[in-house]
Amino acid sequence: MTSSLESFSIELQKRGIEIIQHLSTSELPSHRIKTCILGVLLSDNGKKIEKYMLSWLTKKYNVFSIRQPLPGTLFEYPALKFAQLFSTEYKEPVLYLHTKGAANPSKQQRQIINMWRHEFADSKASYERMLDNYDLLLPYSGPQNITWMNGFFATAKAFASIPPISVFDNRFYYEILFKGSSLSSYGHRLNNIIRIDSSDTTNLMYRDINRFASSFSQTSNFFHNLYADIWCHRFLCWNR
Repeated sequence: MTSSLESFSIELQKRGIEIIQHLSTSELPSHRIKTCILGVLLSDNGKKIEKYMLSWLTKKYNVFSIRQPLPGTLFEYPALKFAQLFSTEYKEPVLYLHTKGAANPSKQQRQIINMWRHEFADSKASYERMLDNYDLLLPYSGPQNITWMNGFFATAKAFASIPPISVFDNRFYYEILFKGSSLSSYGHRLNNIIRIDSSDTTNLMYRDINRFASSFSQTSNFFHNLYADIWCHRFLCWNR
């Protein structure tokens, strides 16, 4: 009998979407999170980003690249749906990421990818230690479990708690999949009226950074200032 994951994989391939597995270059028996699902947009820049991300992801995970051709009208649906089915079928947590900036390259997008490198590769063990207490883990979350920037660890319980992921014509839909859920989540909270509190020492990445962004009242200004004030830190050099 064909599983839901197998059926979906066949559906993706019929749509011209490639599924490529990259086995880890390291032994993973003691790792609690062994699998990363990487959504790839096959623009010229997306291919470069994929290559760069695989250079550090495959040291820590077995990676499935879900490679969507241009123009990428399905947004994050193929990879996120694959992640949901994989996690719930195998009953294991997964890391979900995508080639951020593949469609709209910018310095800020590159900085996010390097923040992910620090969080999900260099600090992987710190997140794994929290799996007994949380079902959704990410560097930054919005109110009610919004997954800002859409890079996160999720358990099978987290994916099973939401309806089957579907195609939606608004890309921001994929950042609010878990919104309103009662899941136990870990993430530095970025709320509607934005404040990053300099007294908050719980965030994994910024525990040793002396300077934080101050309050922001407009969401449109938030990302500009956050990129400038935080993600230009020494961790976030594209070629490090």
